[in-house]
Amino acid sequence: MLPWIRVALKVLKVVAVVGGVTVAGAAIAGASAEAEEKAAEERKRQEEAEEKAAKERKRQEEADRLKRESISSYKRVFIFDTNFLIDYYNASLFRKLFKDENPNIERVIPNEVLKELDKCKTGDGEREFKCREVNRLLVELSEKGLFQVVGENGRGDDQILKTIEKFAKSDEGKNADKIYVCTGDNIFKTRINGLKIAKLQVVSSPFDYTLEY
Repeated sequence: MLPWIRVALKVLKVVAVVGGVTVAGAAIAGASAEAEEKAAEERKRQEEAEEKAAKERKRQEEADRLKRESISSYKRVFIFDTNFLIDYYNASLFRKLFKDENPNIERVIPNEVLKELDKCKTGDGEREFKCREVNRLLVELSEKGLFQVVGENGRGDDQILKTIEKFAKSDEGKNADKIYVCTGDNIFKTRINGLKIAKLQVVSSPFDYTLEY
């Protein structure tokens, strides 16, 4: 083969190699630019999502603030039945209700309930023990003026029901936005609902009024 032909072939090989490297480099550069573009788009989506989440948190905080302000001015009365006091006197949510300094919360215990608690305190059973504990608690709470006693002595649930109805129709009851009757007695619940007083709402445990509280 002539010398000049060999030289030409070498030159062509070099050109081919350089061209290949150039093409590969261009492909790599293109892929890198595409990856950076996708990464930038992903960062933008994350920033938008974070901004949206921040706005939602702010909106929720404002809604919660307005709800708290609304609830704090919401006049509520809690009337307690005997069995409710016995079952939940030691529950933290029940105790918290009596610690709240909100002037728009009123706690009421019918006189007949106190009479029933006094009757059931004698004995060695669990219920009798709880009655004694409730009595001790009520003495402590009454000394702090944290509830009021209403109604006359009578005959059990009939008198308690009459007391609740009379209170609901009194000026104090009319000024309340909601009157919660706290009882776990299903028959008594039915009788309360039978009064057809819109403001009355029966609750069976402290958890039932947590959202309102």
